[in-house]
Amino acid sequence: LRLLPVSRIAGSVLPLADAAEVIFGAWSAQLIVVLALISSFGLVNAVVMGAPRILFGLSRDGLFLPQFAAVSASGTPVLGLVVTTTTAGLQASAGAGARRAQASGDSARRRVSWCRGRLSRIRPRAAALLAVSLPMAAIRKAREPSQTISALIG
Repeated sequence: LRLLPVSRIAGSVLPLADAAEVIFGAWSAQLIVVLALISSFGLVNAVVMGAPRILFGLSRDGLFLPQFAAVSASGTPVLGLVVTTTTAGLQASAGAGARRAQASGDSARRRVSWCRGRLSRIRPRAAALLAVSLPMAAIRKAREPSQTISALIG
């Protein structure tokens, strides 16, 4: 906040690159962009390879739809891979749509705002369902009352 005025940070697409440019010069802003692009490959790899395994593990433990527990002959959870990759693509498209909405008129901005409002209502519900379903799985596995109590306590 001391390097750049708040107005410049608010209007910037890449505030870190702008700050690097102030400190080290124009070449550093380009370096930050290149490093961000390189690191994004690792992020994409983690999401594409990790998220299907999470769905697989939840399904295997009975906490998610059983269809996601199926794997191919090579051990790949194909349904989870398709769903998470499709979801990531839709989210990336929605992000691009939000940028276009900022550049275009007010009606597009209202539509994006409406979608974000709907998503913000879904997230707490999903968190609440997850918070309830995790202890329930431990309770289902318990065979004696003492195991149920220890599963609830932690």
